[in-house]
Amino acid sequence: SCSGLGALHLATAYLQAGASTAALITTGDRYAAPYIDRFNSQTQTIYGDGGAALVLSTRGGFARILSSASVTDSRLEGYSRGTDPFAELPGSEIPVKIHKRYEQWASATDSSETDWSNWGAALLGARDRALDEAGLGIPDIKRLVTPFVHRGGGQTEVHDALGFTEAHTLWREFGRHVGHLGAGDQIAGLNYLVEHDELEPGDHIMLLAVGMGFNFSAAVLEITERPAH
Repeated sequence: SCSGLGALHLATAYLQAGASTAALITTGDRYAAPYIDRFNSQTQTIYGDGGAALVLSTRGGFARILSSASVTDSRLEGYSRGTDPFAELPGSEIPVKIHKRYEQWASATDSSETDWSNWGAALLGARDRALDEAGLGIPDIKRLVTPFVHRGGGQTEVHDALGFTEAHTLWREFGRHVGHLGAGDQIAGLNYLVEHDELEPGDHIMLLAVGMGFNFSAAVLEITERPAH
């Protein structure tokens, strides 16, 4: 779920180093039964199949990357794996019970490895690094594209933890209709903003991703011209 923005973070370094003048980032995820139960694997996520693509270029475009940042906290890796030993081959658990793994690990030990505040600290760390590098603050961000997941029931959402409102996000108009597209949420969300003429020169957009493991990536874009579509 973090590899789309992770690829952007990596590709920008190659372009800045002069290794190339352009890079193509593509994502594709399909959550196929019986291995994944897209509706019941997690309590806050419905998985959607989809692909997305983004071209980075040193020769211009409708947006400029002001910053990108990545943070990893491997102490939380057990939340994705649970307490079962590593299997010799995939497919030993059908369907994969992601939420059960969370519960297993949370009850297995009382240590920093199960302290969920570490997750929040890493999330905010990615946000702050991206904002600091861009020389911006939260009030400067017009739209925020986060993973298309939703806790509901009045619980704190990712955008709340980041200091934004739901109105900054694409949840209502886009995310809840397509579900979590894995690595593609941020690129697909940016494309939605382009196709619906919601971007103006001078706007600042933050893309933020969270991946199991746990990995966190953020990027800040400045719209330099009205995108053609």
